Amino acid sequence: MVCVFFGGLLSPFYLHAQLDSNHQLHQVMIKGYRFSGFHTGSFLQNIDLENKAFQFNQNIHQILSLNAGVFIKNGGPSLLASSASRGSTAQQTSTVWCGIPIESPMLGQTDLSMLPSFLFDGIGVLYGAQSSLFGSGNIGGTIQLNHSNHLKKGLHTELLMGIGSFNEFSQGVKLTYARNKISTQFKLLNQFTGNNYTFEIDGIGKQRMQHASTKQIALMQEFNYTPNRLHSFDLKIWLQKNNRLLPDLLGATKDEAIQNNNFNRTILTYKFSKGNYQLQSRTALFNEFFDYSSVTTPLTNTRFLQISQGLDQSWRYKNHHILLSGQYQYIRGFTDNFISEKSYHQPSVLLTVQSSWFNHQLETQINIRKQWYNLTNIPIVPGFGYKWQITNWLSLNGNVGAGFRMPTLNDLYWNPGGNQTLKPEQSISVETGIVIKNEYYQIRLNAYNKTCNDQITWTSSSSGFWQAENINQVEVNGFELIWQLEKKWFGLPFGFRGQHDYCLALNKAQTNATTFDKQLMYVPKIKHLIQFEIGIKKFKLQYVHQYVGQRFYTSDNSEALPDYQLGNVFLHKQFNFKMYSGISMQLGILNCWNKQYQNILNRPMPGRQLNFTINYQF
Repeated sequence: MVCVFFGGLLSPFYLHAQLDSNHQLHQVMIKGYRFSGFHTGSFLQNIDLENKAFQFNQNIHQILSLNAGVFIKNGGPSLLASSASRGSTAQQTSTVWCGIPIESPMLGQTDLSMLPSFLFDGIGVLYGAQSSLFGSGNIGGTIQLNHSNHLKKGLHTELLMGIGSFNEFSQGVKLTYARNKISTQFKLLNQFTGNNYTFEIDGIGKQRMQHASTKQIALMQEFNYTPNRLHSFDLKIWLQKNNRLLPDLLGATKDEAIQNNNFNRTILTYKFSKGNYQLQSRTALFNEFFDYSSVTTPLTNTRFLQISQGLDQSWRYKNHHILLSGQYQYIRGFTDNFISEKSYHQPSVLLTVQSSWFNHQLETQINIRKQWYNLTNIPIVPGFGYKWQITNWLSLNGNVGAGFRMPTLNDLYWNPGGNQTLKPEQSISVETGIVIKNEYYQIRLNAYNKTCNDQITWTSSSSGFWQAENINQVEVNGFELIWQLEKKWFGLPFGFRGQHDYCLALNKAQTNATTFDKQLMYVPKIKHLIQFEIGIKKFKLQYVHQYVGQRFYTSDNSEALPDYQLGNVFLHKQFNFKMYSGISMQLGILNCWNKQYQNILNRPMPGRQLNFTINYQF
């Protein structure tokens, strides 16, 4: 039935087109980023992970913290790390791998600390509401985990070894083989961190973190077969096992919590390209198993199955680029806190038209998404974006769109507290920006406004347990200043980059006078990120400075964690000896000023950390 539905919906009326001489060259396939190029008017930030040794032994949340404007909410190295973009919640920023969302349908978010950057070639952060493109959960932004197809011909090997403070050890291997029509890539990473760092408590003195070690083993296998210029097949298999001990809150009794997470994810992609027409099919099967136990909580098991099928077809007609897409998703999940196993079906249809006008000076994009949740009919989700290239050095851009997020399985069925009458969160977002750039520098200023209604919040009920309700109404206003300068002075390459964020996220629900018009909890109003880089011969020195403003941890804004500043230094050396041309070494000092701080209340973060990485490619 599903195949008939998508076959009838997405079959084009014609498949023949005249060959265009501009398309005779071999096309480069961008792997991993669904709807590549269809983000007119939105701010897309790309983070390249290839050939950067200092990023190979870090997880995705550390990469984002050092390179992007999203706020990472993390209680420590062995605890869950989630992202929040433009005043959104963790459930409102989706993480997508090869076009398929990977967040847990139970929680509605992804633990970024479980995603090693060694497995990927790049990250794309798409800011703002993208629900009209990607569906539920993309109110605040979308994080794309990308892969590259730029594999060198022949057999190549890459070895990684890293050691660091607090008993940190990393070992990784990457094997690639490529010929004219076939390529394969194998990646294996093993990481262990004791996390036995020291911290200070006012009035008590230095303490050592206990029961906080983590172990992670990840494997990814990729196969690509391109028999000719028309067809391409790509298979990715991702297996991972995560084991971690969870430390107790400061002042709490010992709970000795243990968390184990295992998953396997498989995606098969088929691509057909001919002239101005392209068809892409993605089939995904995800299985995830999660268990938790502690002194006070018996063993709790959670598991879910996700099956996804997506069909995207696009073609160009004169100055228009048209995308017609359909996706079907089936989710089945169970946890010991459910009365029985739960499931849902989520089909959707997307139409996007991207057009250029006035000799390509103006580009517009219209998105229309229709989605269903079981038999629930979700209203049409529209979006519109534009980019106006006024001169070679000045452009304006902006977008407006609706967003939504469906309740998670825990929101609906957790016992006790689940609420099956919950409505989807709904938002309206408006963004505008200006970009000034020349050969040496680029400046971008974005301003945005977002209103979100029926936001789902877990509150304490009169019966004494927590319950999910649609009570929060949120309004967010903010702006972002992003700049970079790259130039040579005295024969040396210098690079300066900065991202400065102001975000006012206010609770507009009038049900409680003490919380009305107050900043949302754990949303900093101000963030700064500044990077400096200089190259001297084969040495590269980089300094990254982070500033995070105060975060309220009470809804009435009566109590807050103080702001903090972190400095991070990386010294990289590339060796040029003939037989060691592929060796690079990296010395990193994180939190070099040894700042004592907390990202979340009663969760002390580590002080100064040293790590040393060797990367050998041959």
